[in-house]
Amino acid sequence: IVLYTSSFVFRFCIYHRLPLYYILILDLISYYQCNNSIEIYYKHLTNIILISIGIVMLILVYIKNKEHEQAVK
Repeated sequence: IVLYTSSFVFRFCIYHRLPLYYILILDLISYYQCNNSIEIYYKHLTNIILISIGIVMLILVYIKNKEHEQAVK
């Protein structure tokens, strides 16, 4: 939470903030799993992690392409 709030205080760019979103998502998943006593097997947890990595990578590529198109114009 400290890193996430400090990213807004120090005005990090989106490339520095996206890994913090990724860490936040994984922390929320593990917090939900521990407090609700729902068993997530390692295979499913690995799939969740890989899917979230893929989503973050797609967002990064989209943002990079969007910035490149604006720079070309």
